[in-house]
Parts: sequence; structure tokens; C-alpha cells
Amino acid sequence: MTYQAKPKSNVRVDLLVFNAQSSVTVGTVFTVNDTPKNTTAVINGSGHIVLHNNSSWRLEANCMCQYSTTSTSYESIWWWYDGTNNLGNRGRMSNATNTQLSRGSCSLLLRASDITNTITIYPRISNLSGSPNYDGVNTPLPHVRIYEIPN
Repeated sequence: MTYQAKPKSNVRVDLLVFNAQSSVTVGTVFTVNDTPKNTTAVINGSGHIVLHNNSSWRLEANCMCQYSTTSTSYESIWWWYDGTNNLGNRGRMSNATNTQLSRGSCSLLLRASDITNTITIYPRISNLSGSPNYDGVNTPLPHVRIYEIPN
């Protein structure tokens, strides 16, 4: 039996945990409560993610996984945020209407050429209607997946 070697990708990946939020409002920011082990991303003193321009980055954040979608009617939308602009693709959870597709994570692709030196980002709730119910017992912690593609 023979085996053929396949090229190995040099993508680095971290799965980090956010601080849990037992209640959310418009403007709620999710901060990281973990340390990157495989990527060169940095978590600053505010719990925000700092990325540099020596790599390209893909980030996916599941922020509202500790909130029940089977309780009262609500809709929550969150984005990656740089302090000024919403970035990437929104995350949305709702049981209020079925006229829109929901994606339980916000995602972002940042090419190295899109970053000037460094960028600081974090997920933030931009829209919230209704009252989502918190369930911190039977649900996973909010988390982010960071993929680093070195130049």
C-alpha cells in the first residue's frame, strides 16, 4: 500500500471564549475571556481582539448561543465592530419572523491589505427587539473562531 503526501496548510486556528452576558441591550459588546494559543492575534486589556497586517484573518463569533429562541418573541442582530463601522456579515437570531434567514454567527474576512498596521475589533449588538431569555446552564459559552492565514 502506498500513500501520497498532500500539501499542508499553514492556517492557524484558535477557539476562544467570550465573557458571558446574562442580559443584553443594543450596544452590548462581547469581550474575550481567553488567550490565543495558536494564532498571533492579541487580546487587549479591554478584551477586544487586535489583528495585525502580517496575516489575513477570518473570524466567526457565536455571541447569542446562551439565549433561548423558544421563549418570548425577539430578534437580535450583531456585527463585528471596529469602534466606528460594522464589518463583515451580521449574525442574527430570531423567533419573531421567518421572513429572513438567520445565521447564528457574525463573520468577517480581513485581508492583510485591508489592515493598516493593526485593527481592534469586537462583536457588538446593533439591533434588539423583544426580550431574549438567558440560559447559562444548558447552553455553550459564547465563543469566537479565529483563523489566521500568514502572508
